[in-house]
Amino acid sequence: MATKKQTKIPTDNITVGGKSLSKIVEPKDPPRTRKKPVNKPTDKEILSFSNKVKDKTLDLYISPMTQWSVQTAIAALDNHERGTFSTSGKLADNMLRDPRISSVLDTRVLGVLGLPFEWKFDKEPTPQDIGALEILQQAWHHMFLDSVAAQVLRNTILMGVSLVNLYWDNVDDYFIPQLTVWHPSNLYYNIGTRMINAFTFNQSTVEINSGDYRWMVFKLLDHERPWMSGAIRRLAFSYLARTYAMNDWRTNSAVYGNPIRKLTTTMEDAAQPEIFQFISDITERLRMGAPIMLPAGFDLNQLEATQHSPEMFKLLIDKCDVDIAISILGQNLTTEVKSGSYAAANIHRDIMLEYLQADVNLLNKTVYHQLIMPFYNFNFDTSVQIPQPHWDATIPEDTKQLNDALMSRSQSLLHLGNALEKLTTAGLGDMLNIVEIAREFRLPLNTKYDTPTTMLTEQVHTKISKELKSGVKISWLT
Repeated sequence: MATKKQTKIPTDNITVGGKSLSKIVEPKDPPRTRKKPVNKPTDKEILSFSNKVKDKTLDLYISPMTQWSVQTAIAALDNHERGTFSTSGKLADNMLRDPRISSVLDTRVLGVLGLPFEWKFDKEPTPQDIGALEILQQAWHHMFLDSVAAQVLRNTILMGVSLVNLYWDNVDDYFIPQLTVWHPSNLYYNIGTRMINAFTFNQSTVEINSGDYRWMVFKLLDHERPWMSGAIRRLAFSYLARTYAMNDWRTNSAVYGNPIRKLTTTMEDAAQPEIFQFISDITERLRMGAPIMLPAGFDLNQLEATQHSPEMFKLLIDKCDVDIAISILGQNLTTEVKSGSYAAANIHRDIMLEYLQADVNLLNKTVYHQLIMPFYNFNFDTSVQIPQPHWDATIPEDTKQLNDALMSRSQSLLHLGNALEKLTTAGLGDMLNIVEIAREFRLPLNTKYDTPTTMLTEQVHTKISKELKSGVKISWLT
């Protein structure tokens, strides 16, 4: 990490109390009172390797498991629900071979990574705060890479929990963490201690304690048993059903696309010694698409299947596609919403935005408490204000909907003006309570006019209010 200081840093990604920083602040060196992180747990012996950092915790390599049946999937899910993820982590890896699952998961993950990012301060930052933020920004893209964020989100969505190891390296006299996303198969929940544990390559088993600056734990929805919220519990059988349906459809297509050939001849011709070579030649020519000439007494036909119904495979695959999309995104906009259903499209959009907001909240809070706060504790004095990372999932304002609402309101106010004019002409002006009418239509009035006048009778007032709200002209007074 380069430590050359800039005279000024951009402030378009810095907010204070929800508002953009209103001025450019020249950074100053922040105070450096700090403590030193220890990467090696004090109660663990660590194996040493010539090509590895001696105090760095290493993840175990997990070999992929590519053959899955209903029985092995059930066993993996049973162990997953007990808090053992050795096989369910491999099942999650294998699921990413499926184009539907991987593409829908990427939609949710990339939706987060594509959001605007900013740093938020609770109060106006000092030059020392900006100086510390400058150092953080120089290290940020080396600390929390997009690939790390993507893998964290995938693991958290599929497994319900994701673990990240932090190795604190001294770079130019600053402690910068290197993040390694732990494979979910190397996690398990100890029911005795009620703690998540990690299998490591060079430290045997490590217990993940709350507040340990060497680890980050991302938990989905359920704080005590987050793995129960993992999408893998809902996806496993849809994944298998889709895989089997695709294989059966391919087999069915092979039967009808490449039927059995039937060679008919007499017993005398079949007894000829060169018949087997002739059959071999026919097979080779058919495979290559070359023409063949049958000798006298031979007849070649196709033995075709009598029934062909591929629609059932398509229906099953479509159903699995819907279940997969709903399990990950909460909705299936392209399959379930028909053209012209604007209201349904809006509902599905809102559901997806809720999932997006939940993912953003998970990142914002976990990264702040388990990454940014330790970074400041190890590099700066406690007087330096710690900024909050913020992926902004704010829904953009729908200008068309806003304009339509303003147009409708203007029409209602026009009808209101016409009604008041007719009431005044009819000699009822002194009986109107303008303040109450203004409140009904949310019209601001100066304070000096906020005094009640003579009220209409309850019956007349009720009738006028109903017609004013409906936006129609009051004709019954003329």
